[in-house]
Amino acid sequence: MKYILSLMLSLTALLSWGQCNIYFNVYDSYGDGWNGAGAEVFLNGESQGFLVLENGSEDLFSVSVDPGTYVQLLWTSGDYDDEISFDVLDEAGNVMWTGVFGDEVAQVVWTSCAFTADCLYYLETLDSYGDGWNGASLDIYINGWYNGTIDDPDLFDLWYFEAQVGDLIEFEWSSGDYDSEISFNLLDSGENLLYSGVFGDGVNQVTTATCGLAPAEEGCAYFLNVYDSWGDGWNGAYANVYIDGDFVGEAELLESDGDFAYYDVTLYPGEVFELEWVGGEADSEVYFSIMDADENVIYYGEWGDPVSQMATENCDFGGQIYSDCEFTINLMDSYGDGWNGAEVDIYTDGIYWGTYDVTDGMIESWPIPVYEGQEVYLEWYSGDYDDEISFSIEGPSGAILYEG
Repeated sequence: MKYILSLMLSLTALLSWGQCNIYFNVYDSYGDGWNGAGAEVFLNGESQGFLVLENGSEDLFSVSVDPGTYVQLLWTSGDYDDEISFDVLDEAGNVMWTGVFGDEVAQVVWTSCAFTADCLYYLETLDSYGDGWNGASLDIYINGWYNGTIDDPDLFDLWYFEAQVGDLIEFEWSSGDYDSEISFNLLDSGENLLYSGVFGDGVNQVTTATCGLAPAEEGCAYFLNVYDSWGDGWNGAYANVYIDGDFVGEAELLESDGDFAYYDVTLYPGEVFELEWVGGEADSEVYFSIMDADENVIYYGEWGDPVSQMATENCDFGGQIYSDCEFTINLMDSYGDGWNGAEVDIYTDGIYWGTYDVTDGMIESWPIPVYEGQEVYLEWYSGDYDDEISFSIEGPSGAILYEG
């Protein structure tokens, strides 16, 4: 990827908005480059360099911009200008603009790092004593991304920021000397009051279709546990993770991770969790489970399983906790010095849950989530004093169901 450095200019009242990247994907329909043509990139009237496709049919350029920046292209003609086209993408890879040779773009990058913004908001910062915030400051986040800082404003200041419909707006505060004097108001573009708060208020509001504000729903925390039955990682396989159709990242298990890793996932009630799989060299070794915040297994699957489950108000997938019967396996050593190198692998219906042992002492206990009708299978690996080893399996009530 090629980079064009930008001037750090801001046309907004906020003096320290975070930078973001936009991308120019440039194309040549014939596939032999732009044949002498080029596009000079201007940010707020200052030249940043040229977009030039030297050869081939496609290239990608990155440009760092500040919200409030005016983006413009000025073109130089070549031999076959009718072969030239381009897209402008935001940081998430969404196409914001499509053009051909001669298109100047001429757009402003909003605080949402896009060429368009659904909603404009004003933020009134207030101090009851009238001497400013005495060192306190406020960071603004939109959808978890840092968007800017208000640093020690005066008695009264008016700021603005933009957001798309459905964006989550959050505030994060840094303390000063007299935080109890601090308050704020959020107004819409017509200066109607939408929200009021004081120092420490995280806001946690979502923009509505009419550019109002509504409380954000409480999210549900999950663990995506990824496993490999051979213990050497996923050998090139991975899963693209989607929430409500939006790509949020990749889940993979590296060779250095061995047989297990996990990812934190947050869903809101009504959102759909999906996996899109890419194969590696040993996909039959790949499987996964999903746990809720209490570490109940609510779903498990193997490579290729798309999941396609919706989070409910109770933060489960349809109300069914996967572990109908949570058994406990007690691993024991009669001498009390651990298993001396012995280990046991535990499987339920052929799905590997882990390798266990007693590292020291006489007993260690582990939970095993099992669904009705599943088979529990143990695979043993010998150590130095195997005749000291025994185990028992308890049911949910604590009754011993099996000994061996």
